[in-house]
Amino acid sequence: MAPGDRAFGHCQARASGRSSTGFVKRTDGRGRVNRGAVRLLAAALLASAPAAPLPAQTRAEIDALARDVDRVEAIRAIKDLQRLYAQYVQLGQWQAAADLFSDGGRLVRGTDAVQGRAAIHDWLKARGGGQDGLPSGALHTELIDEPLLSMSADGRTIQSRWMSLSLTGDGKGAARLESGVYENDYVREN
Repeated sequence: MAPGDRAFGHCQARASGRSSTGFVKRTDGRGRVNRGAVRLLAAALLASAPAAPLPAQTRAEIDALARDVDRVEAIRAIKDLQRLYAQYVQLGQWQAAADLFSDGGRLVRGTDAVQGRAAIHDWLKARGGGQDGLPSGALHTELIDEPLLSMSADGRTIQSRWMSLSLTGDGKGAARLESGVYENDYVREN
């Protein structure tokens, strides 16, 4: 993680956590702006500006803009993190998916509830066929979209709702189609 980057935690069905897989918001070649590049440009502009102190109102406007940019980046990071979870689950990367939770993160799905990374890993692995990776011929596609996110006033937590459609098959003839709503809580840990 680069200095100044912030990671948000992944929470699957009311879990709180953090990404221990190095997930942070950075430039990815799709038109997203690297926060460091923006700061460098701002520093260059300020260095070439006259040395007059900024009025308090201007400083307040800059602080409000910085806060708003941070919030937009946080919401984008949450969306990326949730989709990263879906990708790991689709590929049977149970450990990588579990690592998106905090040590005390909690996963609740239907009547099942597990807490902690190790328990989440074991639950995901058992649900996905009992091995790392998918069994031959198996399918575990989880489509997660239509996010509705709400950030707390202090910017430290985000609650979300996602629509989910899961298509699973064990490669031996058994298949399931599931749909539902994820209700997740995310916590900024740094």
